[in-house]
This record gives sequence, structure tokens and C-alpha cells, in this order.
Amino acid sequence: MSISTARLGLQGFRGLRRQPKRSRVGIEAGETWLRFAQQSRREGGHPWSVAEAHLSPGRMDDSKETGRHLSRVVRGAGISRGSAICAISSPAIDIFPLNLRTTGPGELDGLVVSQVREQLSYSIEKAVLDYAVLPDRVRRTGDDTTAVLAFAAPRALVESLLQTLERAGIVLDRLLTPACVLAPTVAQSDPQSRHLLIATGEDATSVSVVEGGYVLLERILSWSLGSLIRHLQAELDLEEGQCRSLLTRTPLAETPDVQEEAVGTSERSLESTLQEVLGPSFQELTREASGCVGYCDSVFQPQAASSLVLAGPLADHTPLREFLETGLGLPVVVLGRSIELPGWEGQPDAAVFATAASCAIWPGGETR
Repeated sequence: MSISTARLGLQGFRGLRRQPKRSRVGIEAGETWLRFAQQSRREGGHPWSVAEAHLSPGRMDDSKETGRHLSRVVRGAGISRGSAICAISSPAIDIFPLNLRTTGPGELDGLVVSQVREQLSYSIEKAVLDYAVLPDRVRRTGDDTTAVLAFAAPRALVESLLQTLERAGIVLDRLLTPACVLAPTVAQSDPQSRHLLIATGEDATSVSVVEGGYVLLERILSWSLGSLIRHLQAELDLEEGQCRSLLTRTPLAETPDVQEEAVGTSERSLESTLQEVLGPSFQELTREASGCVGYCDSVFQPQAASSLVLAGPLADHTPLREFLETGLGLPVVVLGRSIELPGWEGQPDAAVFATAASCAIWPGGETR
């Protein structure tokens, strides 16, 4: 089983129901935000329908009120009912790289459960588990173990998400992590190389190392757009909406048909202020990303990453891109722009919805 077929299912969690064939709904789920994307079948107009919904903390539940709210959001965007694949982005998800030695067939499930049980900080009976076997080519020379990436999510978190979405008429076929759904999209443009992948989100950020459609390592951090907004509010005494705009807008210098000399002093001064205030936060993300690359090289066959792929609402934030490029020594490409999604060519919000859209077109299948 490849990393992109992870199904969160070893402990009996199944909850998969087949629906009539129609365009799949892709969902990116945080703890307070949901983003939806579905390929549109309407003639003319944009080939994708998208929507986003903000839920107050603790509102990810099966209440009728929440269900009605989500129904209004997705129906208003032209997204139909049906089956979905969801990338859940939460620091509560634990992801463990394991090297397991098996002596016979059918042992892997038990070995994964045993290893995860030892490493989890809570009872394994309260977790939903899955794992993915990595390809032999990533193993270090002379290593004869089976390389596995194991996932553990709190059962309460998974069940509340399923119930919330079912209230809105959406039934999940698969639950994955951001790196799992984005890795095949990255591989389509560069199938052989290894990449560092950072999927920024509202509530959390996924940092991973991917190669050939497989995820070798992934960490989901509490570092997020939301945490940066709160930091800016505290430092600059700005409203939440102002902070969000500063972090997610396309800088004037990168706007089509605007010449560099037309960018005013105030624009440059503002970006300089943002970089100064947010520098420590950017450095924290850089350290985490560098640590993932180093750990991946220590566990698997070392290979230099060819680029840093950036996705999510912070992908177009120039100070962050420049900081990461300098700190990691890698060229930064934006998924949804430099790496295009089908039908998203030239759309300014492609990077924002890259994770949800990749869920909608995720190839699936049991084997590669």
C-alpha cells in the first residue's frame, strides 16, 4: 500500500459508503476551518467550484445548526452532495516512521499496532490507525527492514469530522493527511525527484518530504495562518481582517501589469515591517523543515531535495517565500501556480485551495 492510499482503518474504523458516481468533493479540514473543492460540470465558467467555512472552536460536531451552516456554504458555491476525500490537518495527528523486521506473511499489521502503542501518548483504543509501506528504493543500502509510515488520529476528532460532514450531506470515502493528497500532484510535474513540501493552513501546517508520489516523512505543526494573525494582532494592534489581508494578498510588485518601479515606498516599508515582526515565526518553520529533511536523510537513503513546494493560504506571501528560500537553500515553487492543477491556470486562489482540489482528483487505488 502506498502512502497515498492511507485509509485510517486498522482498529476497525470503516465508515466508508459508496455513492452514485459523480464528481468527488475534495475537503481540507482543520479544527475551525473547512475548504471544499469540486470539479464543475457546468458549461462555461470556472471548471472548479470552491467554498470555505469557518467554524467557531468546538463547533466541529453533529448538531443540526452546524450541518445547516455547512449545507448553505457548499450549496451556495454549487458543490453537490456525494462522496468525498478529506485531508485532515491537525497537530493532534501523530505520524511515525517505522523500520520493521518481519519473519512471515501477515505480521505487518500487528507490528505496526505494537510499535504505535508504545509511542502514543494516549490509549491506542482511543485512536484510529493506518500505515503505508514505502518503496524499497528509499531504504538505506544494506537495510533489509520494511519501511513504514504510521498514522494515528484521536478517534473523537475523526468521528466528529465525519458526523459534521454527514449533516451537510457529504460522506467521506477516505481520510488522509495533507501530504498524502498533495504528493501525487507534485509527482505529476517531477516524478523522480525528492521535494520538501509545506502545506500551510488556517489551524496547522504540514511539513513533509515527498518522492515519486510517496510521503517519506510528515509532521503537522500548530504553526499556521491563524497563529501568524494572532501574532500580528498583538504586535501591530490591527484587526483580524487587516492581518489576514496582509498575509494572504498578492504583493503589488507581483501583480500582473504592475511594473517594479510603480511599487511605492510604503509598500516596501510595509513588507519590511512584516518581515521584522514575523521573522522569528518564519525561522521556527524553517528549523522544522530543515529538521524534517535531516531526519529523512538519516532514516532513508539520502538524496538532496530539488525544491521546496509551498501550498495553502500563505503560499503567495513573498516575505515567507524569500525567508524559506534563503534559509533552506532551495528554490520555492507554489503548488497551484508553478505546479498547476487541472483547470486552475492563472487563478489567483489556486494555492489556497490546492489541498482540497488535490483531494478531489486524488488517484486512489490499492496499488501503484
